Amino acid sequence: RTKATAASSPAGEKKETKLHRLIRYARVEKCLKTWDRVILRIESKSECDIVSEVFGWLPLHSLAFSSTVASSAPIIQKCRKAVEMCVEKFPEALQLRDMNGYTALHIACGVKINYYVDEEDPGIVHKSDHEVVRLLTNPPLGDPDLVCAFSVKQEDETPCETDGEAEEVFSTPLHAACECRPSVDLLKVLVGGSEGRKAMVQRDGQGQMPIHVAVATSASCDTLKESSPSPANMSMIEK
Repeated sequence: RTKATAASSPAGEKKETKLHRLIRYARVEKCLKTWDRVILRIESKSECDIVSEVFGWLPLHSLAFSSTVASSAPIIQKCRKAVEMCVEKFPEALQLRDMNGYTALHIACGVKINYYVDEEDPGIVHKSDHEVVRLLTNPPLGDPDLVCAFSVKQEDETPCETDGEAEEVFSTPLHAACECRPSVDLLKVLVGGSEGRKAMVQRDGQGQMPIHVAVATSASCDTLKESSPSPANMSMIEK
């Protein structure tokens, strides 16, 4: 797999398609029929590789965000189906980043949600869906390597070159999840494989491992320990 880079449309332009608008409308209106239209649009049209002017999102980025705000079980089921179909149509979307340097997996894990607050519903509650995260990370459709993918706006950026803002642009999806009081199910998906074990000891732009982020945000470290494939190693990770 190639390293994720900034998203761009085949023509090098950014535009909002009907699919982008349908996903946003379905998210805001919380309407199952609109989600059916989203799924039909993905199936019948070739718009999954077009980047929107809004946040530089591909449809997969928007679907990943929608999965964090789904208001009911039927809606999250529709959203999961749309994510699966979108990845099937344009698998390269897994690797591509938005204007803030995030992959769809970062967004699905709840990264810096304040970047993407919906003005239509400022009181919205965000919660990552572990099944969508599983779709994005587990074969045959997902990419396990993305669990260790750092969010950087430019390919050549490193922590020392980000002028004090490295914590915002140099972190993994696991760091993002640990900011949001993650569920055991979500963490098991993220750390259940070899890439997940690597992610547990990766440091973000502030030099923090995911467990440090969990402590800083008052998340339960027990949740991370419980999800770890090697709980005996947690004493080393906590240092």
